[in-house]
Amino acid sequence: MSQVYVQPFAPGWQTPIVGKWQISTAGGSQPRWRGDGRELFYLALNRKLMTVDLNAGATSFERGTPQPLFDSLSDVSGFFSMGYAPSADGKRFLMPVRQGADDGVAALTVVVNWLVSVKR
Repeated sequence: MSQVYVQPFAPGWQTPIVGKWQISTAGGSQPRWRGDGRELFYLALNRKLMTVDLNAGATSFERGTPQPLFDSLSDVSGFFSMGYAPSADGKRFLMPVRQGADDGVAALTVVVNWLVSVKR
């Protein structure tokens, strides 16, 4: 079972913090950082998007308890899959949704190669 871990990478401190901390509690994949590094998102095995508050300093690391945000359609089996993308502030997410889902969200239609349809 895959898990989500955090560990320091190329720290700029003279006495860097050393360690490796498990973030997910019941499996997880596809971790993504919030823009300021104080929150980590990941997909749990039950397809719930999870969030964990983090506080990292030069000599300490603290993590909160993982909390579910909402259900997702993203594939949790693909480690390198890009099933979702959080905004820098962690308040919005770009991810696939079920076609025809009636959740009050307006549809977005993307038209590609639209110049072909323009009359000159």
